[in-house]
Amino acid sequence: MFYPNSGRAKTISLEGIQLVYEKLSSLHHVDPRNRSWSVGLENKVKRLRKERNIVPRDAHLAIVVLDFTKVSFIDVTAILALGELEQDVRLYSGKEVQFRFFGLSKSVHERFMRANWKLTDLEGWNDDDGDVVYPSLQRAIWERESVSDIGEKAG
Repeated sequence: MFYPNSGRAKTISLEGIQLVYEKLSSLHHVDPRNRSWSVGLENKVKRLRKERNIVPRDAHLAIVVLDFTKVSFIDVTAILALGELEQDVRLYSGKEVQFRFFGLSKSVHERFMRANWKLTDLEGWNDDDGDVVYPSLQRAIWERESVSDIGEKAG
């Protein structure tokens, strides 16, 4: 991941989430006179759902798993785009959404560390409130424990 494709990857990821999950604030009715945001994005999402016959899930988005097994290099622009993606997803779906990484190579991991990205590894280092790096895709998808529970077990 690097400069030319980082913005596109962010946009595609966020759009995919928006098509499948309702915005957290849409779960609670907001009087249009008291709304402080534009409805352009909401209208686009509704249109795309209709065109693609997508029915949003009833569940809240809780976990985003990022598979890095094919990523051999990442630059600062891509790391910034991932940070923006994380912020946008949490604005859309709530602060509780967990980001989980899988398949970080040593060099990509080092890039994240240089960017001061908080990461927690289940089998080693632990950075409180960091995104968790999992040893397998299956564990990243199915692990039920919260990040704080994982930190308590490691400590």
